[in-house]
Amino acid sequence: MNQDPLFELTRSPQLNVLISRTKEFYSNEITDAEFKESIKTLNSFRRELRGFLREQIKFNPVTENIKRQTERIEVYLEDIRKSLEEMYAYFGDQKKEHIEIGLERCKEAFAKLHASIDSIQKEESESFAAYSKAPLQNELMRIGYALIDGKVAPEAFKQKLDALKNSLRMYYGYFEKISPKLGEKEYFLAHKEEIRSTIKEYIKSLEEAGMFFKDLNVEHIKRGLTKANESAEKLLKFHRDFTECKSLKNCFRCGAENDAGAKFCVKCSAALPVIADEESETLDFKVDENDNINYSGHVQTELTKRVCDLVSFVKDGSVSKEKALEDLDNIIVSVSKAVADKEKLQVPKELEGTPEYSQIFMQMENLMNVGLKDMKEGLLSLKNCIEASEESQATFALEQFLSGADSLSKVVSMSSHA
Repeated sequence: MNQDPLFELTRSPQLNVLISRTKEFYSNEITDAEFKESIKTLNSFRRELRGFLREQIKFNPVTENIKRQTERIEVYLEDIRKSLEEMYAYFGDQKKEHIEIGLERCKEAFAKLHASIDSIQKEESESFAAYSKAPLQNELMRIGYALIDGKVAPEAFKQKLDALKNSLRMYYGYFEKISPKLGEKEYFLAHKEEIRSTIKEYIKSLEEAGMFFKDLNVEHIKRGLTKANESAEKLLKFHRDFTECKSLKNCFRCGAENDAGAKFCVKCSAALPVIADEESETLDFKVDENDNINYSGHVQTELTKRVCDLVSFVKDGSVSKEKALEDLDNIIVSVSKAVADKEKLQVPKELEGTPEYSQIFMQMENLMNVGLKDMKEGLLSLKNCIEASEESQATFALEQFLSGADSLSKVVSMSSHA
C-alpha cells in the first residue's frame, strides 16, 4: 500500500512527531487531548527555535543574502504558527479538513525554513573564519572579533564571556568530585593535574579578555582570546582522548572488571547484559509511523533486538503467527528464569556491613525488580496482541518491554561505578 502523502516524513524530527501523531489520531490510536498536546508541543518548539535563530543570526556579518534569509525565516516561523492554529481549529467544529490543510501548510513552511537556514550556514562555512575547533570558544571568538570590528555591542561579548568563565569556574570547583568511568580512570589520573592547570589557564585568559571593559583597549580581547583558544583546544583534545578510552563494566555478581562487549564475566561466568555506546547511531528501537521498528532512546541488547525483530517480522509477514508465538514463549521462559535467579541474589559477603555499598545494592535490586517485571508483562502483552492480531497495541507492549530493559541497563551502569 502506498504511503499517504499527508503522512510522508520530512527532515525535521520535531515535525515528524506531529505527523506520526496525526496518523495515530486518524487511526483512533490516541485521544483528542493527546493530539491537541502534540500541536502545542510543536508550537513551543517553534517559539524556542525563533529565539535561538534570532540570537545566533544577530552576530553574523550582514550580507545581502543573510539579511534576506533572516527576513524570510521570520515569515516562515509565522506561517508555521498559523498552520498549527489551523490544525487546532479542528477541536472547534471537528472538521478534519483543518488538520489536513494545516499540516500541509506546516510541512511547506518547514521546508522553506530549512532551505533558508541551509543558505545561511553555507555562506558561513564559505566566508567566515572558524576561529576554534571548540564550539563555545569559536562562538566567543566570533563575537569578540565582531566587537573589535564595531559590528556588535560590548554587552553581547560580555554576556558570552561571563557565561563561559562561570561555567569553567564551576568545573574547576567541582573537579575533585569528578568520577570518571572505569575505562577512563587510568587516563584521568595520569592527566588530572594537567587538565586542572589547563582549566585555570583558560579562566585567566578569559579574564585578560575581560580587561577590555576597564580601559576599552581591544588588545586585551585579542591576546585573551588567542590564549583562551589554546586552552580550549587542549581541553577538547583531552575530551576526545577520554572517549577513546577502553570502556569497561563491573560484574554485578562478583565485581570483576569486564570489557563492555563481554557476554559473560571473566571471573565468575555470570551472564552480562551487552550495552551499546550511548553515542551510537544504532542504539535502539521503537515503532515508527509505519509500524516498523525504528531507532529511539532505548538500550540495545541481544534480547531486545531479538524481540524487536520478532515484532517487525510479524508485521511484515516474514514469520507466521505460530512461529512468532513459539519464539515469544521461549523468550518469556528465559525472562521468567531470570526473575527466579534474581531471588537468589544477595549482597556479596565482602560488602556486608558496609552501609554505602549495601544501599547501592538495594537500589540495584529494586531496579532489577522493576525492570524484570516490565519486561515480563510487556512480553505477555505482546503475546496477547499477536494472538488477537491487534498490531496497533503491540506498540505499547513493546515500549513496556524496552522500558524494563532500560531499567536493567541502569543496574549494569551502577555496578560499573560501585
